[in-house]
Amino acid sequence: MTRNDAVAAVEKNFAPERGYGDFGRKLYLIQNVIHGVDIQPIACQIAKLRFFISLVIEQQANEDPADNYGIQALPNLETRFVAADSLVGLNGSPQPSLPNVDIKNLEAELAQVRLDWFDARTRDEKWELKKKDKRVRHRLMQVLMDNHWDQETAGRIAGWNPYDQNTCAKWFDPEWMFGVRDGFDLVIGNPPYVQLQKGGGALARAYGDVGYRTLARRGDIYQLFFEKGCDLLKSETGLLALITSNSWLRAEYGKSTRRFFAESHTPLRLVELGKDVFENAIVDSSILLLREGKHGNPCMTVDMDQLNVDDFPPEDRHWGHLCPHGSQPWTVLSANEQRVLDKVNLRGTPVRDWDVVLSYGIKTGYNRAFIVGKEVQQRLVQDNPRSVDILKPMLQGRDVRRWVAQFNNRWLVYLRRGTQIVDYPSVLDWMQQHKRQLSRKSGPMRGTSSRPVPAMTHTDGSERKSSSGWT
Repeated sequence: MTRNDAVAAVEKNFAPERGYGDFGRKLYLIQNVIHGVDIQPIACQIAKLRFFISLVIEQQANEDPADNYGIQALPNLETRFVAADSLVGLNGSPQPSLPNVDIKNLEAELAQVRLDWFDARTRDEKWELKKKDKRVRHRLMQVLMDNHWDQETAGRIAGWNPYDQNTCAKWFDPEWMFGVRDGFDLVIGNPPYVQLQKGGGALARAYGDVGYRTLARRGDIYQLFFEKGCDLLKSETGLLALITSNSWLRAEYGKSTRRFFAESHTPLRLVELGKDVFENAIVDSSILLLREGKHGNPCMTVDMDQLNVDDFPPEDRHWGHLCPHGSQPWTVLSANEQRVLDKVNLRGTPVRDWDVVLSYGIKTGYNRAFIVGKEVQQRLVQDNPRSVDILKPMLQGRDVRRWVAQFNNRWLVYLRRGTQIVDYPSVLDWMQQHKRQLSRKSGPMRGTSSRPVPAMTHTDGSERKSSSGWT
C-alpha cells in the first residue's frame, strides 16, 4: 500500500461523519502502520500503555448504554510491540529467505490469526486464537523441516509466542513477527550507548559472528543499530532516524560507520544537540536522518549549541552542508570554521602522535558517597572544619561546554594515599551511611582488619585505597 492509498483508506473508513474521527484514524495507524521492538519486555508494556492513552483521549462518550456509552473497546497490542533482540536475525543473518508455497500459506494463516487477535474482545475468543496460533506454528515447523530448514531455525519460529509478555526472543525477523517483507518506510529509535569492549568484550563476542560490517571491537553498540536499521529499510525510499552519541562522527572506531553511510546510503540531515539531552547520559548527542541507497544529495547540518534560538528544527538559514567522503571524520562547521580546521589538520600534530599518556581521570567507584552537593559539603565542614582539606570542588563532563566550564556545586571526597579518615569524623560519618555499597565495591581491607575501604581510581589509572580504611 502506498502512502496515498493509506491516507485514502483512513479518510474513507474513519471519517468523522462515520462516528470514528481521530480515534478511528489512530486505531487504523496502530494496526496497519506502526510496529515496535525492544529487548526489554517492560519497554513493550510501556509502549502499549502509551498507545492506550493516545486512544482513550479520543473517546467520545454519550448517554446510550446500548452503545456502551460511546466508549470503544481498546485493541490487543501484543502482536504490534514485541520483545526481541533486534540485532540478531532469524538465522544469525539480517534477512533469511522464505520460499515454498506451503510455507507461505501457513505464514498467511498465522498472520490472519494475529490480525484477528487485534480485535478480539472476549476471554474465550482470545483463548481460541492462542491455541490456533500454537497449532499453526507447530505445523509450520514440520513443513519448514520437510523443506530442508534446519531444526534450530524452525524451532525458533515455532517457539516464538507473541502472547507471552514476560519473555524476550533471542532473534528478530520483520516478516515472521510483523508480516513485513519488503522493508519499512521509516525506522526510528534511540538505541543504547554501550561500549562493545565493556565487561571484557562480552557484547563484541555476542555480535561478532552475526555479520555486521561496521562492528569495531572498541566501538559502541549503537553502531550496530545504525547498520541493522538500514538493513530493515525499504529499498531506495526508506528513511532511518536515530538519536545517538555523536562520537561516531569523529572517533577512530567510527570509521566503519562513516564509510558505510558514505558508500551505501544518503545522509539527509545531521543535527548536533550537545549535552543534557538525556538525564543519565553525559554525552554529546546527535540525530541522523538518512535515506536508503545512494542518491547523491548533500547532507544538511546544524549545531544547536551554536545557535541562540529555541525553535526546533531551526530555520533553513542556520543549516550548513556536509559531503561525507569515505571514512573521514564528519564535522558540523561553517565555511570559515572548516577552513580553520583544514589549516590545523595541515600544520598540527595529532594527539595520538604526542608523547603523552591519556587516562580517565578520577573514577570513584560509587559516586553517591564520593560526590556531594553544596548542602552536604557545608554540613561536613561545619561539623569539622578540617574536612575542607579533603572536599575538593569538581567538574563533571556535563559541566564542560565549548570554551567554558560551569561549576555546579559538586564536591569530591578526595582521599590521597596515607589519608587518615579518622581525622575527618564528619566525612567518616558520611561514608558510614554508604558502608554496605562501599563494602561491595571495595571488598575487605588486606591485613588484620576486615573492614571495607573507600576506593577510587586516580588519573594514572591505578586503584588506591585509604591506608586507614574505616578505623
